[in-house]
Amino acid sequence: MPREFETEEEIVTWADSLDERWPEREQVRAHMLDTLIDLSCTQPTFVELCSGDGRFARRVIDALPDARYVAIDGSASLCRYVDTHPGVDGVQADLRDVDRLTILEQTVDAIVTLQSLHDVGDGEAISRLYSESLKTLAEDGILLAADFVVPEDGFDPDRSGRLPISWHLETLKSAGYRDVVCSVEAG
Repeated sequence: MPREFETEEEIVTWADSLDERWPEREQVRAHMLDTLIDLSCTQPTFVELCSGDGRFARRVIDALPDARYVAIDGSASLCRYVDTHPGVDGVQADLRDVDRLTILEQTVDAIVTLQSLHDVGDGEAISRLYSESLKTLAEDGILLAADFVVPEDGFDPDRSGRLPISWHLETLKSAGYRDVVCSVEAG
């Protein structure tokens, strides 16, 4: 169930608490931003899945002001908050229903997600989301997915969305992604 907030202060406090609990998020965001900057497209379109408070979106728009940025989240209050940021379109959609990606009316240059896929569901749900995301990407588009992972032998059925890196890599390859790599490990 998406988290809802009453005030902007609650949103900022919640998002700050995520960065405090997982300081490696900054390293991952920096890596993702560098990767997006290095793309060779003019006026790129980026989509962030489970965008939260939009702090990564703001960094991308600051660095690439000609970009179009669509921030998708299941939380209505987070989408309203993100919508106040210039250059960022907040879209409310429950990504547990992957058909929601059909809301995108064009192909996109990159899809990003930061420590949120485990909230979409188990391996089957994440696999479906990977497959649907590929359909939305431009021919040379990329997916940058960072999430909580577990050791190869560390699967916990109570946390069924937290899977080993190898599972993500193999699932992406099986879905049809090319040049699948783990480009950064942090935390």
